[in-house]
Amino acid sequence: MSRQSNPFSGQHQTGFCVTACLRRDSHFKLWFHQSVVWFLAFVLLAQSGCGTDSQPAAKSSDGDNRVAEVTLPAIQPSEYLRSVISRYQNEKHYRDQGFVRMVVERDGQSTTEEAPMSVHLEGGKIQLAAYDARLWSDGKQTLGWIADPSTNMHDGQVVVGGSLRGSDAVVKRPTLELMLRDPILTSKMKAGLGGPPPQLEWLLADDPMANLFRGKQVSRIEYVGIMQLQNVNCVVVLAEVEGEYYRFWVDRQRSIVKLIELPTSVAEVEVTVEGFRIASLELVLADATFNTSSAPFPSAPKNDFPSRPVYLRSLLPLPPHAPHPQLGRELSKFRVRDASDRYDVTQRGVDRLLTLFIATNDAAESNVAADMQLISFASLQLANLTPEQRAQVRPVVVTSPDRAAQLRQIGVEQSEWILVSAPAALREFDSRPTAVLINARGKCLFAAHQFMANQLTTLPAIISDTLAGVDVTDTLLKQWQADQKAYREKLYEMKIDR
Repeated sequence: MSRQSNPFSGQHQTGFCVTACLRRDSHFKLWFHQSVVWFLAFVLLAQSGCGTDSQPAAKSSDGDNRVAEVTLPAIQPSEYLRSVISRYQNEKHYRDQGFVRMVVERDGQSTTEEAPMSVHLEGGKIQLAAYDARLWSDGKQTLGWIADPSTNMHDGQVVVGGSLRGSDAVVKRPTLELMLRDPILTSKMKAGLGGPPPQLEWLLADDPMANLFRGKQVSRIEYVGIMQLQNVNCVVVLAEVEGEYYRFWVDRQRSIVKLIELPTSVAEVEVTVEGFRIASLELVLADATFNTSSAPFPSAPKNDFPSRPVYLRSLLPLPPHAPHPQLGRELSKFRVRDASDRYDVTQRGVDRLLTLFIATNDAAESNVAADMQLISFASLQLANLTPEQRAQVRPVVVTSPDRAAQLRQIGVEQSEWILVSAPAALREFDSRPTAVLINARGKCLFAAHQFMANQLTTLPAIISDTLAGVDVTDTLLKQWQADQKAYREKLYEMKIDR
């Protein structure tokens, strides 16, 4: 057993490795980078034929989006790019409706994922949306929060700070050091597929070019030409960085970046499944402008702000979610054959000490991609077991006949999973999607139907402790009660009255 530090009370407790996993972010990051591949890949199978146009430039009538009548800058491309980025340092106003866009492609079909990446600066005031992170400052006070509805907006937590300007600031602008002082909010700003918002560094960093290429060596910078982006003439500058390519689309007339084509390695995701690949990764700086007179700075945060905010001196990590009501109980009796007619599957599992049931959501509005995301993530967790432990667990997918046919076509049965398509078995899992781990007596050792990603990361520890003879249900219930108490105490300690 390992000794873990309580992140809320500051005291040490003796706990099983289950507790450690409940508090660990690294597993979630591993899932995010690997399971997003499955999700984006299999959504193409579910949405075949619904391709998305990933071309950033609007082509002219002759099929070429180059614009010959507009001349390139007379200076060297490296000097031009530096002058454009440096301009951000001297402007008092900036605003965009930016977002990160990733396109995944297979056999000519594509699907698109987008996430917010927008900045609004007006003197000492700033508003930011970067993935789930949100920040608003009127120059005197600062509010930061996490816009994640699945966690009730991070339990409604809002970190409160003062001015973002340094005490010796000559220019009345926020500083990056003060903006990024809350570690949880900062990690959310930087954790998305496109990396941290480059607009912030261009506007506020002492050296706006320092991290432009993630600290890598630039081998060449050259002009691609003049092209049109949504009827705007843009200078396209290509930068080659250790064999990877960045393309900057700069409004020729206004000298402002409108789009950056990023190397797909920025996403830190590799697509190697059945011909799927990341076709493009872009930062689209829609409506970017240095003139914000048409959109005055908001007097208070409005978008995605918690409806019942809890104001704190700093954001706190959320405690584990409440255990599922099924925990510690036994499933009702049922007996069915698997889809390939090889195994009897009952409420006590199949043929091993432990059985992991994944009941998929086969509602009309769902698709096979969501099922594959869940199955893939569960497989990743089982892969963290030792070979001896893994041999004691049988994974089973429970679904409808129609969804089973889709999953068989993809090849789920060719993996380690058993596939069951029977209404009698599905009735045992009222909420779907659901993950349930049982022992050979049918006792539920783990169950989750919400916040699946966070909870499934605890599976390796739960299985390991169970096989070692630990009563994990009792341990989980007691630990959850202790964590809730510690969290509420820390919340009260950090609370600010407003």
